[in-house]
Amino acid sequence: MPDHADGKGPEVSPALEVIGDDPPGWVAWQGRWGSSKARNMFESNSPRGPAHQDKWSDPETFQEECDEIDPLRMAPEPPPPGPPQPAVTARREGDRAVIAYRFRRRSGLSVPVQLIVTLDSPDDELPPATYTQPVDSADREVVHPLPLEDERYRVLVSAADEHGNVSDPVATKLGG
Repeated sequence: MPDHADGKGPEVSPALEVIGDDPPGWVAWQGRWGSSKARNMFESNSPRGPAHQDKWSDPETFQEECDEIDPLRMAPEPPPPGPPQPAVTARREGDRAVIAYRFRRRSGLSVPVQLIVTLDSPDDELPPATYTQPVDSADREVVHPLPLEDERYRVLVSAADEHGNVSDPVATKLGG
């Protein structure tokens, strides 16, 4: 099941697990926890295993460099208004998805600079494929780089502004 990290799900507070002198193998994993590589300012690389992070080998310095908790700053501030949701249609052209989007300028909302497009098929076990595209006009068509199989696809499209605020996704089925 895809993880839509929108903050609307239940909060999970896992139990603290103390790791002693003989840590489990996952702590010393030399690779990255995932295959994500940042392609723009809205993304980040998957993290390395804990033993390969500075805070693991020098936790006191990590703690000293942390900001102190200011109780007055603990109250959540409402997020700034993000970009508008795009109006979206999607169709197949050969083995690609072509997504047409249109933005209506709405007062008080920020200007979209990135389009975030996710394709997912309920017919396979593969994870959704998400790519970003720059927004350089209020209406345009973009081609999703994932080669399509002969399956049904759901398309989710969001917009991001220059501060990383993201609109709610718009869902549509891939036609054609």
